[in-house]
Order: sequence, then C-alpha cells, then structure tokens
Amino acid sequence: ANASAREALRKATEDVDALRAKAPIAGALRMLALVQIAEAQLKLGDRAIAIATLRRASASMETLDVKNAFEGDVESCIAVAETQREAGELADARQSLERLTKLADTFEVRPDVSSTIDRIDHDMSRIREVSGNVMRAGLFAVIAHERLALGDRAEAHASTLRAIEAIRAEQGPLKPLYLQQLAIFLFESGDLAGARSIVEETRR
Repeated sequence: ANASAREALRKATEDVDALRAKAPIAGALRMLALVQIAEAQLKLGDRAIAIATLRRASASMETLDVKNAFEGDVESCIAVAETQREAGELADARQSLERLTKLADTFEVRPDVSSTIDRIDHDMSRIREVSGNVMRAGLFAVIAHERLALGDRAEAHASTLRAIEAIRAEQGPLKPLYLQQLAIFLFESGDLAGARSIVEETRR
C-alpha cells in the first residue's frame, strides 16, 4: 500500500511540475499542491523527500506573478513556511518567509481605492472588494504571525509595523479590524507601548 502511495505521489509531483501558469492563480495552485504532496510524504515517513518537495514549493515563490495574483493566492505562500516549521525545518521556514516578504514588497498600492463591504444582515458582512492597502497589510500580518510561531520576535515586530503602515492608508471598514489584530502582534512581539497606542488609535 505504501509503495503504491509513494508512486502516486511521485506521479502527482511530476504533474504539478508540468503545470505552467496560464492564469495568475496557477502559480499559487502549484505551490499549494506541492505542500499537500509534502504533507502526504511526511505521513509516509519519507522526510527527506518531503523536505525537498517543500523546498521546490518555496523556490516557486520567486516566479509568482504577484501583480496579477489575488490576495488569497499570495497569502497561500504562508502554507509553505508553516509546513516547514511543523516539520522542524526552521531554517527553510525562515527562508520561505524572507521570500514572501519580498513578494509583499512588490505590491503596487492605489491610495485612492478602499475596501467595500456588502451588508448581509445585522450580524454578518461580506467583503466585496479588497484594496491594495488591505492586501499588503494582510501579507505582512500573516508573515508576522508565522514569525511569532518561530519565536522570531524582532522580525515579527518589523513585519507588524509594515502591516500597520499599510493599513493606516486604508479608509475602508476593514481598517479598525486589522489594527486590533496587529495590536496583539505588537504585544506578543514585546512592544507593549506600541500595542497600547494602536488600541487607543482604534478607539478614536
């Protein structure tokens, strides 16, 4: 059974490698597919092969078309670093986060566009359009979260500040929600004064 599973994963890896981005989402789908293959390889005990698969997924960040990708496509890159961390490959996870940080830096933000939300009922809302400011803030936020999981408090703090800088330019309804979460990240990274300042900002 394990032999057939390994053969299926080998074939799946070949199929994923053959995938070429004909649409912006293809690059992110390829990355997520490699992560899922690596997780299956880890369950089979094929650690060395899984680590190699994750490294291929991480390397694919270098060619991801960020300018044409959607928010979720780029944020899915965090799955690579998260899986590497959970597998105990901390150096690889940190390298993936460095690559993701470079991706976040390439986002071009239109300052005149804000997010909008459609009201569904009294208790729920649906995001209709996400601005570049929110996308940029969201990327730095997930990077900060994963840095905290790695114990990299200085790097987490730096990424959180980048997220705060981005979301402050947002004029839509998502701004206070993001700031509240980012205040928590500041606190967890050791910046109590900064966290208090952000909390006060959201109350104004």
